[in-house]
Amino acid sequence: QPPAPPPPRRSPLYGVNQMFVGFCSSDAWLGELPASQDTFGMHFQGLSIWKSAVQELLSTHGLQAAMASGGGAGKKKPLLLLGGYSAGARATMFHVDRLRQQLGPRVNVYAMMDSAVWLDIPPEPEAVAKGKTSLKEDTIRALDFFRLQDRDDILDPRCLEDHREEQWKCLFGQYRLGYVQTPYSFFSSQRDAFMETMLFDGGIRPHTSDSDSDSDYWVADNFFKRDLHTQIAEAYLALAYELKGRYPENVFFLNACLEHTASFDQTFLNWVTNKDFHTTMLSALEKGLERVGYIEYDKNSVRPCSERIVKDGNILHLDLLFQDTCYPVGKACGSCDYYSHEEQGNVLSSHELLDEFVMISYNRNNNTRLSDYRRWKEYQTKMDDDGGNGQ
Repeated sequence: QPPAPPPPRRSPLYGVNQMFVGFCSSDAWLGELPASQDTFGMHFQGLSIWKSAVQELLSTHGLQAAMASGGGAGKKKPLLLLGGYSAGARATMFHVDRLRQQLGPRVNVYAMMDSAVWLDIPPEPEAVAKGKTSLKEDTIRALDFFRLQDRDDILDPRCLEDHREEQWKCLFGQYRLGYVQTPYSFFSSQRDAFMETMLFDGGIRPHTSDSDSDSDYWVADNFFKRDLHTQIAEAYLALAYELKGRYPENVFFLNACLEHTASFDQTFLNWVTNKDFHTTMLSALEKGLERVGYIEYDKNSVRPCSERIVKDGNILHLDLLFQDTCYPVGKACGSCDYYSHEEQGNVLSSHELLDEFVMISYNRNNNTRLSDYRRWKEYQTKMDDDGGNGQ
């Protein structure tokens, strides 16, 4: 009798219980306001929904029982992965530390935040002239509307202490993220589509069949728009580098595609960065969970590579920071399929371009290895010099 085939290899997160809570309260999961004249006759009960969802998870869906039986001798603690995208990611940022404190040491709590951060950058003058307000102004109004001033039971007390005169910062991802103590994985685009919608007159530009290349848009943009794209990307990267230095166990994954949120579709399973070429968003999350000891890879689990040796001999991503490297910064690039690139008059898909640059390349004269980034920079410089046509 031949031996039975081994079970299929799979993610260590395979088979987990899932609970999805839709966003319908329009209050960043912070409101406890009944309908009144002040609220335009509408209820804003996001915080109440959050509390009810946690109680449902504990009492109805088995977390309380798992906590009671787990963590003993030879038993694993249950894992609670709290995550969300956009408004759900902000809710995670606001609530995960208190949830972790509430549940105590009997459960491992980990956060996943996808597109949680707004940036403190004013809109371009054309948008301001047409009445578009900044995200800072919107947040200041929200702080007042939802009556959150001095609410250290909702806002982070340490943040309030640091920003007593600017409490809006404790609702604003760029400033609030640094106070999260729970281990987490953070995902964002350097070209976040929501940020572009809020900062540019008319929002992001639609893609057409006649011109779907970001290089075409980049050439057509004026210098102010290019500078604003660069400012957005540099702000996301600077925040990631700063927080990585303070919380080295956390994961930061920053692609450079024009998109907002990726964790709810197949993008999460197959996009990689052009500085890595092998770590998807899912495997980056798994690496973060393994780093803090919350998951283990058994013989039937697919274990992601722990390191990557690039062409110049440097080790990438042992620090759990993954990013697309674009030239110039602020231009879209990476493994997304939104754009095509032209070289010598032939259209190459993004995946074809990445396949070209991931290969080890040797200089035929002296057999010297060239780094991916150097080849990418040389290519992009040629594209800019040739007006984006690559001729």
